[in-house]
Amino acid sequence: MFRSQRFLYGCLFGLLSMGCMASPACVVKPILAAAYQPIAYQQCQKQFQACFAVSSTPMPNATCMATVSQTPACADLKRIATATDGALAFVKLSTVPHNAKLFLVTTTFPADGGIRYDMLTYAGQLITFAAPPPANKNLVAQNAAAPKFAVTAEGTVVQLSYLLTKGCRACAVVKKVRQSWLITAQGQCTMLEHPLR
Repeated sequence: MFRSQRFLYGCLFGLLSMGCMASPACVVKPILAAAYQPIAYQQCQKQFQACFAVSSTPMPNATCMATVSQTPACADLKRIATATDGALAFVKLSTVPHNAKLFLVTTTFPADGGIRYDMLTYAGQLITFAAPPPANKNLVAQNAAAPKFAVTAEGTVVQLSYLLTKGCRACAVVKKVRQSWLITAQGQCTMLEHPLR
């Protein structure tokens, strides 16, 4: 029996304590028509910086953003922002160590200080990680730190850390949870039972 299956069965039969959670899913969804182009992303980021420069507030100039979002260089980033429920100016992509075909998508939400991490494959597939649902419905799961990565023979392991808080983002932290997923070279995603050390 696979480790992830044992974990699931343990949760189903209540063998684990309050930390027992339903299996956090990772969903792989094609969102780009062609392979991701890092050069286009860099061009788009330069255009965004200009929108911040002409603004009198910490937010980008809305007229400038409307124009920039229509440019060919920003077409892919616009699709990624839509898929991650983020605003175009607050989605950033970065390379993953030791894997040139996998990119970290960081979406920030300035209104509440939230942050979301997803992965993008070179082939244009977005890999979305569901936060672990707390056993207690009064707790809220939120990303706690940037992901950690490890390369194995099977693929790239991505570990996310979450804080479980009492009812709101700014409330007291009840527990810290780490969850890891394996992403294969083909873009398949599997939850792992044990987090990285």
